Amino acid sequence: MKNHKRKHSHRFKIIDYNLKEVDERCSCGDNRTRPTTTKEKKKFKKEHTQMLKSIGEMHKLHHDFDKVFKKSVRYPLKKKLWHKNAKGKLIKNHIIREWRWTGYAMMKRVRSWVNQNPTAQISSCDDDVYAGSMLVLIPHHNKASWHGITVIYIPQCTGEKPTRFFLYPHHQFQLMDKMNHFDNVLRQFKDGRSELRLYRRSKHKAKDLLRRNALK
Repeated sequence: MKNHKRKHSHRFKIIDYNLKEVDERCSCGDNRTRPTTTKEKKKFKKEHTQMLKSIGEMHKLHHDFDKVFKKSVRYPLKKKLWHKNAKGKLIKNHIIREWRWTGYAMMKRVRSWVNQNPTAQISSCDDDVYAGSMLVLIPHHNKASWHGITVIYIPQCTGEKPTRFFLYPHHQFQLMDKMNHFDNVLRQFKDGRSELRLYRRSKHKAKDLLRRNALK
């Protein structure tokens, strides 16, 4: 008696799409491309709009910061580097976003901005000449998800421009883990415990001040 091999019935799932075509793949490994249906176009447009809105909400605070503290500067390109963009416009300049201020002038303005945008946070540090400087922490998140934290280092007296770096969640956890390690080491020293008491006292004073101002 012959064994009849059961015919495979494809079950395609969408792996990529645009408003013109849909790419699909079956569990057997077969792929196919087909035109996007009218119903799918409406669905994809809605999803794309929601995605852009979600991304806009996630990075809004960061973009607001850049609008205040950065400016566009045009640098002329050499003629041999002139080129046309996708719309056919001739590009003769290279545009770079640069900081409007540096040092104490920027620190003073950033502190005022953070007071108006308390979702962002400020932490203190020293620059290379041991002058009090600033770390600005700007979270990227919306109601549904957390993307990470932009950290901006603003030295006060070294003349350097502010430096920016980004912490994804795994970077954040690594940094917290290392800082917790040093926190435990710090507590073993008398001056470390003294600094901790002073810090806690200053935090309580700041909370009391905020509470009094709220009651006024």
